[in-house]
Amino acid sequence: MTLRLKAKDIEFIYDDLDTNALNFILRDGGHPGYFCFQAGVFLEEDEQLNEPYIEWNGQENARSGGIEQITFLPGSIQIQFPADRPYLGKYGAVEIVPPAEVTREIVDFFNNYLYLGELTRYAPDFDLAKICPPVAARDHL
Repeated sequence: MTLRLKAKDIEFIYDDLDTNALNFILRDGGHPGYFCFQAGVFLEEDEQLNEPYIEWNGQENARSGGIEQITFLPGSIQIQFPADRPYLGKYGAVEIVPPAEVTREIVDFFNNYLYLGELTRYAPDFDLAKICPPVAARDHL
């Protein structure tokens, strides 16, 4: 099952208290609230703390890690989870529809500020000019 969320706005948070975050502010109706990705700016000794943290409308709907793949399409972002570890126990995927098309800034943030470049894939019809290769690496704290 896929959880489909439509965003009305996006917040890019760079290095606030050693954390980068990408907040999708969701539209009223359907699924209001937010969907957030967070990653520490520095590598921690505890590997679990280096996993991306995702949250939907509160910590009760949060998890650390477990993202299998991120696919960028022209009009949405698809987050895949392993079949044996779905999000919230029932969602094999989360599809996020941004307020406009997927931008280079969104791709760059996933790849170089959330450090998820090794998980990203692109749909065949995705605009090549918006592909932003992962170049950033985290330093140890």
